[in-house]
Amino acid sequence: MARLPGRTADAMAAGLHGELWIGDASGLTRRSADGLRVLGKVALPPGFSPIGKIHALAQGADGSVWMSAVGGGAWRYRNGKWERPAMLPRQGEKTPLSMLADNRGRVWFGYIDNEVVLLDGERTRSFGKEQGLEIGKVALLTEYEGSVLAGGADGLARFDGTRFRPVAARPAQALRGLSGAAAGAGALWLNGAAGVVRLDAGALSGAGMDDAGPARIFDERDGLRDRTGILDVGTMARAADGRIWMSTAAGVSWLDPAAVASDPAPYKTSLLRTTVDGKVHDAGPSLVLPPAPGRMSFAFASPALSMPERVRYRYRLEGYDRDWQQAGAATEATYTGLPPGSYRFVAQAVNGDGVAGPQSDPLSVQVTPSLTQTGWFRAACALLAAALLWALYRYRLHVQARRLLAIERTRQAERERIARELHDTLLQGVQGLIFIFDAAAQSAVQEPLRTRLDAALGRARGMVAEARDRVHGLRAGDRHPVDLGAMLAGLAARVGAEYRREIAFTAVGEPPHVEADLADTCCRIAEEALRNACRHGAASHVSMELGHAGHLLTLAVRDDGIGIDSEVARAGKPGHWGLAGMHERALLAGGRLDIVTGTGEGTALRLELPLTAPQRRECEAAGGAWP
Repeated sequence: MARLPGRTADAMAAGLHGELWIGDASGLTRRSADGLRVLGKVALPPGFSPIGKIHALAQGADGSVWMSAVGGGAWRYRNGKWERPAMLPRQGEKTPLSMLADNRGRVWFGYIDNEVVLLDGERTRSFGKEQGLEIGKVALLTEYEGSVLAGGADGLARFDGTRFRPVAARPAQALRGLSGAAAGAGALWLNGAAGVVRLDAGALSGAGMDDAGPARIFDERDGLRDRTGILDVGTMARAADGRIWMSTAAGVSWLDPAAVASDPAPYKTSLLRTTVDGKVHDAGPSLVLPPAPGRMSFAFASPALSMPERVRYRYRLEGYDRDWQQAGAATEATYTGLPPGSYRFVAQAVNGDGVAGPQSDPLSVQVTPSLTQTGWFRAACALLAAALLWALYRYRLHVQARRLLAIERTRQAERERIARELHDTLLQGVQGLIFIFDAAAQSAVQEPLRTRLDAALGRARGMVAEARDRVHGLRAGDRHPVDLGAMLAGLAARVGAEYRREIAFTAVGEPPHVEADLADTCCRIAEEALRNACRHGAASHVSMELGHAGHLLTLAVRDDGIGIDSEVARAGKPGHWGLAGMHERALLAGGRLDIVTGTGEGTALRLELPLTAPQRRECEAAGGAWP
């Protein structure tokens, strides 16, 4: 780098014909491309007294020169005079920190409050955080590879035609505190808090501009005098001869990009040692560690013959890290609490140009699992959990069985109570009436009357016998299988003879043998249906069909009578409980009863009951019907 004689410049800008504009407290100076000859001077606006210094300079496509200064706002010099641009924020009194005249004839203005304003002709557009701009103080505006870039205190952003997008680089601090930019041969040069930064043109081309890749930083070790300050703007420009000019607190310097030599590629990185919980291990090809290691560190280094302080390192523990870990200038990597498994550690050195050297020889690391981390221990835990679940399941079954047993005992006790009541009241009373009517029949003289009394007494004795069977069933809780087909056939014959109707009974397939309580439920519902058809339905023909499919028992009763009113079929007749009782019996047995009828259309009844006792008991215990 070479320093330009003279005082410190506040801002610089490239002219339309390769010349250089330099601004300071004395005014504007137009110099030749080499900076040695003064081509002209422009005095500051009349009465203009900036508080600090000139912030930015730019020359538009029409030859006008734009300028801003602390406390002075924005100004435009054209046709030999200064004017205030009223189209800018606050009629030009808001001071821009940076300016840019792009190749399309547009002028850009950057402000201290993270705002960029685009002037296209006489129209303006404003960009801020909502448009993707998050760089803080906008001290830099430049054009590179057809894109406009804005830089400042917090980074660099690219305008994609609609909004700004952040640009990343490695290291990240290379793009902090930017105050100047210039395009050089194959690279973009930036002036910032880290020094003079070069970004490779290949990484900045096209869509890849959002990731600038590795950045090379030039600082005092390369001859740079001091750095730019937090308030500096417009501190870099490129002259027609290709040299990059930059301004710092120590003055103006230049750099020839063609004379910058590349850093030599780093040598192979070597692993020096490994330390585990304070114990040092030699850097051998493999390392076996005990279970649950605490703190583990790997020391490495790479020899450098030229500027070793520029060397940066990265490392990766394969099997644990998904990508390279950037160590910067540090030569040690630390891990804590590695889980059991197999790993490979490698390290690599990277020079200032982003060129990586050969990787180190890999170090294989094996962390032994502890007792609780072994596969067989996990399998044992899984088996134990399965055993606990099985035990809980068995306990649940036991609780359910006890619950069902308690329900059954309660039912049996209720049955015995009802049996006692029936025996001690109804049966004894009916039996006494039979004795009285029997005595009356014996004393009757008329033969027709005696015959009718004998028939009534026979019917009464049959009812008593049937009632005694019911009482016995209630007490015994009989569940032995019975022939349901024979019971329904006898029922059809008895009811048909009583009402002098034709009742046809058919059984589809082999009639099933069912438990006594299920047979009783089915017969009670069938008897009520047959008597309703004969007594209330005035049916001349009634049919009854028994069938079963799988675990389901079906019974269908049809007649050709006058039918039942739909409202009566749904809610029952007031004061009569026949239909309600049929539905209740079906529901308590876990079944379903459907009645299809209409006035003058006859009646069709269909009963479905579960055949198996466990399914029926489950429905009964839940208080719901069979689905």
